[in-house]
Amino acid sequence: MLSRALGCCLVASTLAGAAATAQAPDAPARPSVRVTSRVVEVSVVAEDKQGRPVVDLEAEELVLSDGGRTERLVSFSAQPLPAATAAALPAGTFTNRFQGQAGGSTSVTVILFDALPERPDTGDQSLWPEIDRAARALNRANLAVYPVDARGLMAPAGYEPERASISREMQIVNRSGFAAMDTLAERTGGKAFYNDNDLGRAFRRAAEDSRAAYRLGYQPSHDEWNGRFREIRIAVKRPGARLRHRSGYFAQPDEPGDDWYRSGVLGAAMWSPVDATRVGLTVRPFPAAPDTLDLEICIDARDVSLQPVGDGWRGRLDVWLVQLGPGDALLDTVSHVAGLSLDRPTFEQVRQSGELPLVERLKRDRKAVLLRVLVRDVGSGALGSVSIPLDQVGPRPPS
Repeated sequence: MLSRALGCCLVASTLAGAAATAQAPDAPARPSVRVTSRVVEVSVVAEDKQGRPVVDLEAEELVLSDGGRTERLVSFSAQPLPAATAAALPAGTFTNRFQGQAGGSTSVTVILFDALPERPDTGDQSLWPEIDRAARALNRANLAVYPVDARGLMAPAGYEPERASISREMQIVNRSGFAAMDTLAERTGGKAFYNDNDLGRAFRRAAEDSRAAYRLGYQPSHDEWNGRFREIRIAVKRPGARLRHRSGYFAQPDEPGDDWYRSGVLGAAMWSPVDATRVGLTVRPFPAAPDTLDLEICIDARDVSLQPVGDGWRGRLDVWLVQLGPGDALLDTVSHVAGLSLDRPTFEQVRQSGELPLVERLKRDRKAVLLRVLVRDVGSGALGSVSIPLDQVGPRPPS
């Protein structure tokens, strides 16, 4: 039975969301477009010997290896600017990208949960299977986790309050949960905080890291998509710089392309209390006619898989438009597969802007109070969603 004496929290920070992009070596300096479903992305935090963020790294200073084999970076995105400099979106515009949300603040998710105690008879963690599954899911979502032990500074062995003081360097008697916290942090690229009364330090660190992170993308040269864990190592050439990133990934085979599987994934996302963020979306809804909405959807091109076919590029997107009424009553769902076929000029334009536009027209249900826009990249299985309170939809601004 779990004890409630220990409260832990996970600070899950999206390290490099919609970042200002600088390309990898021998590539033009422009936003990248995913030209294969086999791209692995890694969020990296760089710091100096004093723990201060390093915000001016270049792609040429990094060397990434996958399973011991050096890989070439195909994309390199940097987010060195304070979040306060991000411009807020216009009124009536909705996004699942943190940098575009009102006020420009970096979003940090805090998840509270009970202790992860060790079994007193064996010393083994009682929840290791669940921890492993959580680490897999967080790793796949490219989230860095900062576990925090809410017990604060703990009494060491042989401590007597009338004759001693406590410091973090003393040996601790009860280290329950530390191994699980360290594992989650190491697997996802975060940092564990325990035996410390300054709990706010973890929250500040997560927010600082999210504003000074890099996102690296590469196409693994191996062909072993068997679900096994593959180790990622990244070296930095700059003296005194240190990197923190997730330790690897599970080389999962392609997700099933069957309709039942895709409908299940989208159906689960439809009822999720939070928006999915693996596909960046910004949506501008406008009334087009009585009981009709036009949706101008801007998709982050880096999150979409495009396959070269002849002289062009092709891809497919699952699009769901879901209208909910009071009490989350399901009123209407419109779904279709949007085929993408880009000729070379259009592809170059998308590369330059980093944006893939999509326009949808929707017949509005008069009882609807919430619209959920879901877009899933069929090639990679990545999913994004945006929730739009319909009472916040305003008129189309004058052109």
